Amino acid sequence: MPHLHVIQALHGDCLLLEYGDPPHYLLIDGGPQTVYANDLRPKLAEIAANGGRLHGVILTHPDNDHVEGLVDFFTDLWMQKASMEPPLIAVEAVWMNSFRFDAEAPSLQAIFLPTLPPDLSDATAEPMLLEGVQEVLSLRALVEHLGIPVNPGFQGGLVAQDTKPATAPFAGVTLELLGPTTAQLKRLEKEWDKWFARREETGLPLSAAMPTPAAAVKPDS
Repeated sequence: MPHLHVIQALHGDCLLLEYGDPPHYLLIDGGPQTVYANDLRPKLAEIAANGGRLHGVILTHPDNDHVEGLVDFFTDLWMQKASMEPPLIAVEAVWMNSFRFDAEAPSLQAIFLPTLPPDLSDATAEPMLLEGVQEVLSLRALVEHLGIPVNPGFQGGLVAQDTKPATAPFAGVTLELLGPTTAQLKRLEKEWDKWFARREETGLPLSAAMPTPAAAVKPDS
């Protein structure tokens, strides 16, 4: 029987769906800042210690109280990879929608390839205070850098009700995708284009408003 674990997410959302035997896990949204370090990370570590992995991570929409925790999570995985440590937990796929990522990728990759601190064990986390489009692109850059598939099986690379895969991407569970449709995504893309146009008018590169995280979240013990 499936179990839905509600992670303490303050004013946001962070859900963990457990199903199947042996257990499979889907992470749905990551909540706002502090949720990953305080509540989500310990739960993921417990799953990994029992031999589990995340078969999918789903970002439903880019509000800060859904995406900030995911940025913290994938920043943690990125820092572990950069320091040649094993990942906290394996992630098989990510579902998320973003636009113009390919065009902005060079600028974004520069953000996530800094020189590592000389002693990661003493480094402290610097949350990525991003909003809306910037935050989603930051998450996408982290996921791409980690080599995790994004929206596998969806036609056109975007998660939409009318482009869903013919076969269920997650064995043992069926997810009914109610939206968005391709038409709704096209309208949303126009809003993203307006955001990029405003940024270009300022003369600032996309990375200007994106501070580099100093280090991943480290447990106390």
